[in-house]
Amino acid sequence: MLGSPAKAKNWVLVNNYGDKSLMRNIVAFEVSRAADMPYTPFCKAVDVLVNGEYKGCYQLSDKIEVKKGRIEVEEMTPEDVSGEALSGGYMWEVDSYAYNEEVYFYTNKGIGITVHYPKDDEIQDAQFSYIRSFCQALENRAYGASAFNTSWREYVDYSTFARYFLINQLCGNPDLYWSMYMYKHRGDAKAYTGPVWDFDLAFDNDNRIYPLKNATDYTYGITGEAATFAKKMLFPDQQAKEEMTDLWHVMRNHGITAEKLTEYVNQVAEELEQSQRLNFIRWPILSQYVHQNPVALGSFSAEVERMKAYLEMRVTWMDKKLGYTWHELDIPDAVENVGTDVKGYRVYDVFGRLVYAGDEMPELNNGLYIIQHNNETTKLLQ
Repeated sequence: MLGSPAKAKNWVLVNNYGDKSLMRNIVAFEVSRAADMPYTPFCKAVDVLVNGEYKGCYQLSDKIEVKKGRIEVEEMTPEDVSGEALSGGYMWEVDSYAYNEEVYFYTNKGIGITVHYPKDDEIQDAQFSYIRSFCQALENRAYGASAFNTSWREYVDYSTFARYFLINQLCGNPDLYWSMYMYKHRGDAKAYTGPVWDFDLAFDNDNRIYPLKNATDYTYGITGEAATFAKKMLFPDQQAKEEMTDLWHVMRNHGITAEKLTEYVNQVAEELEQSQRLNFIRWPILSQYVHQNPVALGSFSAEVERMKAYLEMRVTWMDKKLGYTWHELDIPDAVENVGTDVKGYRVYDVFGRLVYAGDEMPELNNGLYIIQHNNETTKLLQ
């Protein structure tokens, strides 16, 4: 549908009623793509008509589900109740509304988990018990996190967990841990975080935390225990803080700059120009406070300018918070000068120091590396 990578029957129409820029989710998904998340939902602004009646500008999006072109984990069958087959695939949500769902549970710390895959009418008792035990073990490890105990990393892929955090922080999403999707592959001990979702209150559009230019700490979400859970995993020690800064460095070099993001906002605004005119004739709310709006600026163009001003402010805020100074991600001279006769693998740190040489790619700790293999040089964030 409309160029989506997934051939699917299930889709979502998001109304974006409280988002008068009509683009907060669209821009956030672009940030996710720039951050190289394994999967970013497809979305496109569309005009919706029902029986000839114009309903407004909506956002057509992927439904968050297990499917080729969406969350690609192994499909489970009712027979997958033991051995390695029981280990995946799964997809679940840290969900503040879990009690409204068919298949859910609460951890010992009171964090709601909705199991989305296997589906409600297909999941077996053994599968439910497995994912419940997995999430509880992860929570137990996270609450023991310290400079001397980071064993939770055995359960979570740090790269996607931290990227998800940074994307939501850049966008200023108060729903960060109100709803967070995770998934697990068969035979893989770790859970992966994502995709990103639900940014209608982001980009300084929530009167409970507005204005973010005055914030001194990250926006963990108006959630409580799930935010505590994340803090214990993200910032238990100096190594974790340095890894977060390294990750931000890579993201900044992959297109997360104020200039590129404001250029993208301008592009989306131009595409929406005719649609937004019809939308706000149908829904004349530009001068009204709806949902959690902190301001009502009276025009679409003013809402777009506010988006751009926010991005320029927030990128600078993130740099300062992370102790990061912008610079291009270059391959150090020490690596460039190795020559063109590299055999096997050579792995260097960001300073050009050789940390491994051999025929097989090694297991690496979390960090940023430069890999040479068969005369090709690439950068790897582990």
